[in-house]
Amino acid sequence: MSKDIDFSDKEEYINPTFYVLTREGLILLIVSFVFLLLGLSYENMLYLIHGLIFPIIFIIFSIYLMRLDNYDIRVRIEITSGEIKAKTFLPVHIIVDSDRNFSGSIKLEVSDGLFPVITPLVSLIDSREAKGTTFLLLAPKRGKEKINRVVIQIAGFSGLFHLEQRIVLNKEIMVVPEPQRVALPWTMKQKILEDLVSEISVPVKGRGYDFFALRDFNFGDEVRHIHWRASAKYNKLIVKEFEEPMMLRFILVVDSSLLMNGPKLEFALSAAVEISTVIQRSHHSLSVIIQGDKYTKMIHLGQSSSALRTLALDLHNIRPEGTAMNYINLKNFIMDRRLNSSVLLILSDTENEPNHVKEGMMTLKRNMQAIFFFGLSTPGFGTLALSKVRDESFYNLDQLYYRREIVETSLERIYRRRFKLYQNLIDGPNSRFKVVKTYNTNILLELRELLVAFKGRKAHIRVAMRGEDNA
Repeated sequence: MSKDIDFSDKEEYINPTFYVLTREGLILLIVSFVFLLLGLSYENMLYLIHGLIFPIIFIIFSIYLMRLDNYDIRVRIEITSGEIKAKTFLPVHIIVDSDRNFSGSIKLEVSDGLFPVITPLVSLIDSREAKGTTFLLLAPKRGKEKINRVVIQIAGFSGLFHLEQRIVLNKEIMVVPEPQRVALPWTMKQKILEDLVSEISVPVKGRGYDFFALRDFNFGDEVRHIHWRASAKYNKLIVKEFEEPMMLRFILVVDSSLLMNGPKLEFALSAAVEISTVIQRSHHSLSVIIQGDKYTKMIHLGQSSSALRTLALDLHNIRPEGTAMNYINLKNFIMDRRLNSSVLLILSDTENEPNHVKEGMMTLKRNMQAIFFFGLSTPGFGTLALSKVRDESFYNLDQLYYRREIVETSLERIYRRRFKLYQNLIDGPNSRFKVVKTYNTNILLELRELLVAFKGRKAHIRVAMRGEDNA
């Protein structure tokens, strides 16, 4: 047998051939030998005939398989990519070709994190009709999975024994963070980023494209900047001033503590990729910080075409570390690297100790240009979502009343107070807090809602700057 395996890395794999005796065949072989021994012992011809039937069939088929092994059987395996996003599908196409007719099955052996969709992991083939099959695999969670091997079974006699060819692949599949469940058009994403930059950046006069103000013409001003309608109105030359384009430095902090484990961490990593996709195509810079209790990892997002792919690969193996996010370590990490005057985006929850959060945020608010804190709701992300439990599962009316009226009401009241406490700790002139209540959203939509609190900030700065110019 030979193989032709299509991979981008063109690695060679070992595919030994085995004669496999199934469990049913082994049982029948033992029974046959028992009958053969009984026939020899009692000199009973009926026992001898039953005892010799299976060995004769096995010998005949072995001769047939040895002849078949001399024929050329070619196997080609096509895997679209070695990287997929979580909760997406991976097609694996296996083509078997031969110079002669045979029938059998193809079995695909994968790791526990890959699941078959519609098509089972065993598919029947017949070289006279079909030349191959496609397996559709689902990767529900982020991490590293593996396609172990492909087993081709050439049918024997009634499933008792067959010829088996094993092609060892050990092909690693990187499952990167899943996309946001609410997809947005690219124009909308750009508009949200432009609104964000417009609200938090301080307008500076310079050579830009956005209109800033009008002033009297001075010697050396370019003629193309003259505002002719205003000049005609005031009977003197008036020129337009423009804003200098601002280059902002964004820092995205992802809480990777154990309190974020589960859907909250998966949403935070997915949101990190979504934000990075928008910022990477602008002239602004972005750094992603993975912050746990004692663990801090910083990833710089470059401007190359492979930067987003590299970021996704760096995030695919992030595991929760430590009990809670250490805001003191985060503050020291940012200050030591002189990342002051940055725009800080924090993806965390509200389970941390408020005094600990306050101690770290006080310094950050004084040194950051703006802070946007997204608190992922623990009940909203399913950790304490008791409302999803069906009422029919409670046979006792007292238990049902206790869940509805006491437990759920108490949890809602507790978390409302906690959200309010976090909002009082974080909200300030340059910082805002926002609760993300569900997985079925997009982080950019949450950011757009948060920008409403910054409305008018830039207008006040313009008024103050014009007052200084007039003075």
